[in-house]
Amino acid sequence: MLKHHAKAQSQFVSRKNSDYSAGEFRNEFMRDRDRILYSKSFRRLSRKTQVFLPASDDHVRTRLTHSLEVSQIATISAQALGLDRDLTEAIALGHDIGHTPFGHTGERVLNLIATCCDDLGGLSPELSINEMGFKHNLQGIRVTSDLDSLYQNMSGLNLSNYTLWGIRNHTSKAWKKCGFRQNVKNKKYICNNPRNRKNCDCKHGNNHDALGNKFYDQYEDLTKIYIDKELGHYAWSFEGFFVEMADEIAQRHHDIEDGLIAGVISITDIFDWIKEFIKPYFDKEEKKIFSNLKDNSDLDYIIPNISKLIVGCLNKNLIKNSLLNFESFYEAYDIKSEKDFIHVYPTLSIEDEFKNSSNETVKIKNIISYPKKLKEDEDILKGKLKNGILNSYQVQRMDGKAQFIIRQLAKAYLSNPQQLTDCAINQLFVSCYPDQEHINDLPIGDRRSWLNGMYFSTRNNEVRIHLLRVICDFISGMTDDFAITEHARLYSTSEIMSPLQS
Repeated sequence: MLKHHAKAQSQFVSRKNSDYSAGEFRNEFMRDRDRILYSKSFRRLSRKTQVFLPASDDHVRTRLTHSLEVSQIATISAQALGLDRDLTEAIALGHDIGHTPFGHTGERVLNLIATCCDDLGGLSPELSINEMGFKHNLQGIRVTSDLDSLYQNMSGLNLSNYTLWGIRNHTSKAWKKCGFRQNVKNKKYICNNPRNRKNCDCKHGNNHDALGNKFYDQYEDLTKIYIDKELGHYAWSFEGFFVEMADEIAQRHHDIEDGLIAGVISITDIFDWIKEFIKPYFDKEEKKIFSNLKDNSDLDYIIPNISKLIVGCLNKNLIKNSLLNFESFYEAYDIKSEKDFIHVYPTLSIEDEFKNSSNETVKIKNIISYPKKLKEDEDILKGKLKNGILNSYQVQRMDGKAQFIIRQLAKAYLSNPQQLTDCAINQLFVSCYPDQEHINDLPIGDRRSWLNGMYFSTRNNEVRIHLLRVICDFISGMTDDFAITEHARLYSTSEIMSPLQS
């Protein structure tokens, strides 16, 4: 039996600020998990869309239930390989804590506004490139490091570098080319589309910094380790890589469940796809269960058993293949004990390569992976589900409404920032004047008066840059329900008298 030596090490833990003692009964990663669980941002995930609006059915996944399922899948895998269960759980519970209302649609809309692809903000891309971008995994670091807080004397949740790196790493840091159509000076273009670059008026169409979300670079050091008080490499962990894979497994099975509940995919299609892309990897018992399912017509029986098959099969193959990769990894780097791993870890990059037992080149970041053929088949299944569910009439109609609501919220706040809450106004002041305490002591009425003068009289670009970020933070923190209600307050005439009547 393989001995496992590669779990994350608490001796490399660092935090943004000095902190309380973890106490007698908790370790560093338990504290991260607990702080995430007790945060307001985590609780709000209960009313944020995963794929289908929570209001559409009581039983579809929300961001919260998705996060809980990711935690369950990832912790089983990590425990099977002798990794740190507490760190795995902390990363899994917090991985979507920076997500927007209305799922990835909300995220895309805010990114288009924050990068000037959608010119609602009226900003000059040349002047604001360092402030550009919105991405939910990177926003998760911002939320837990600055925006949310459990204690009055602590900035953010003060999570460890390992947990922050895991939140950052669970999906890509950069955006793909967006293909967003827009009119600028009566010229149509497609942003970042290489076929149209000759006629492109986009000010940052070829700028990797914009796609890479330059704004979040300020948080990079919080995801790194320190060696002899000097900054080292990223605080990467195999626990984080397991959360990344568990995120995909959870999406696959609950997309099928929720799609069947919503009636956007047929049970016949699901059986055909499983037979073609997943059944070849079933063991004898799983094949028997699948055969019995096809002879049953009760969806209440079929749906949970389909999930059991998919999660069990994918996770089992993930663990077994990762075990084989670990054997080769330990051999390549002469790791025979946990002490050996501690010694070599600071010298390793996730891009470093070694040969596995089949003489194939494997990168450290791909140690936690499926067998090659299963990965190919699972990618095809993912595409089938995307076309069947995410591109369905029901989901596209919800996404279109969500895009409209979020864009209209941003438009309202940009046209009259005084419609923002006191908390958002205070955040704007801190952003504009972080080191001037006498200004930050101003009463909220005086702050609003200042904002009105600065914003409308001078059209100060720096103030507008900070304002746009505050608006992105504010909207991204909303639940679906709050966003819908806030849109009604701002735009519905029936809401005009409600504050006086309450």
